[in-house]
Amino acid sequence: MADEPKVKVIPGDWCSHFSLGPFRQVMRFVEDCDDYTRELRFTHQSPVFKAHPGIESTFITDMAGLDYVFDAPPEELDRLEGDPGFGGLAFNVDMLGGVVPALMGHAGNHGPAREVVVEAMKRRASHFEPACLKVLNYGIPMLRRAARGERVNFQHAIHEAAAGIAFEWLFDLTPGPPGAGAQGWIKACFGLRSDRFLANVVARGASGLEGLLTNGRASVHRAYGDEWMEKIRRSAPYQEVFKNLKVVVEGRVREEHLPAHLMFAASFNATGGAWSTLHPALAQLSVDAVTRASLARELDGFHRSMQDLSDLRGTLAKLDALPFLDAFFLESMRLFGRPRHYYRRAMRAIDLPISTPPGEPARTVHIEQGTTLCLVATVARQDPTVWGDDASVFDPERYLRDDVEVERARQRGAVRRSLRERVRAFGPSPGGKNAYGCAGGDVGKRLWKTLAAALGRSTDWRLSPWPEPDVDAFDGVRPSRFDWIRG
Repeated sequence: MADEPKVKVIPGDWCSHFSLGPFRQVMRFVEDCDDYTRELRFTHQSPVFKAHPGIESTFITDMAGLDYVFDAPPEELDRLEGDPGFGGLAFNVDMLGGVVPALMGHAGNHGPAREVVVEAMKRRASHFEPACLKVLNYGIPMLRRAARGERVNFQHAIHEAAAGIAFEWLFDLTPGPPGAGAQGWIKACFGLRSDRFLANVVARGASGLEGLLTNGRASVHRAYGDEWMEKIRRSAPYQEVFKNLKVVVEGRVREEHLPAHLMFAASFNATGGAWSTLHPALAQLSVDAVTRASLARELDGFHRSMQDLSDLRGTLAKLDALPFLDAFFLESMRLFGRPRHYYRRAMRAIDLPISTPPGEPARTVHIEQGTTLCLVATVARQDPTVWGDDASVFDPERYLRDDVEVERARQRGAVRRSLRERVRAFGPSPGGKNAYGCAGGDVGKRLWKTLAAALGRSTDWRLSPWPEPDVDAFDGVRPSRFDWIRG
């Protein structure tokens, strides 16, 4: 798949054709993306370098590169060609009902699949807030039922709540898929791959074995997906709205494939950024008493105001306007955001900008046409030239302090770009030059805040084993290493 030009000015090496290096690297990259990237960046002493996590890639790890990738039009940077997927990961087409929704695929099938999701969300927009209000009012069922001292899988609980909102919003199906079943199905939808023959054989075999050992038989997940796709097909919104979408009527998406597109959207695309980032954000909150107390105070006031309202319309807008919750969201998305990495192909030769400290001359790296670029956004958002020497510190207050500086600059008649603008939580802007802006950015943010508001007031959850990090350098908790226990 990869045909990376050999650019001598970029440090790093790629693996030989029969090497298992790409397999080892993609395993590390998938499990430990940020540490893998930071170590290579330190080794090469450069924000742009070569790496081989499954495919030959030129990594970008600073904010100048992030802005360029997010803003570049498709005639400069496009999705990868070849098998649908991204980087060392590929879709398991069989798990997806015989189709690839391709929101992360090449432009040839990206457009129609994206249109399905955008139109589906628009047609059901009025149902989103009522679905969210149930979680705001009653909390997350899987956590509400937990007894004191009981261990809870927070990832399953949060995914169950997020997918429950999405399925009720889009399909009037209540409750949505169970957390463990949805997580297992999502994991089964992806597998490892490599552009090196031997590494690819091992990667594909390891993906199947890992799925069998940890997620169960593929037939179980296939049955789970088929069950919910059939429920979607029988739902009133599907019969009355979705099968009449323009993209379906015009034949650009086949109607028999539509339930798989919608299933993937509700279980992953519309919810993945929320449930996958909330876990490390709450883990951070568990060891940061100051941030936890500030958030709890604000959310308690918000919930009290909800009880005084007879008409709850506009509640999500009020929640979205809470200043500290918004700062908590921005800092969580900066350090833990998803997707962590974005793959693009250079459609022509470009001069890629590199971040430089104030006062230093601008620098660029020449990128040849055909180069596979991998932007690691979570590492780029720790670029000290933008975020300062405390770039690795989880500090929501940085946005509130910056707001004051931006206002002071405005009063002086100066223009100062705010840190809020730099986070770009869900990737490229939908209305920008890039054709791949997040279709559900505002929905994703409000879903995230809905779930956070249901969790942020609680102070009786603790991690086990209790982490002992330096709080000023705490960069997240990997879900597989810790359990949550109700105190």
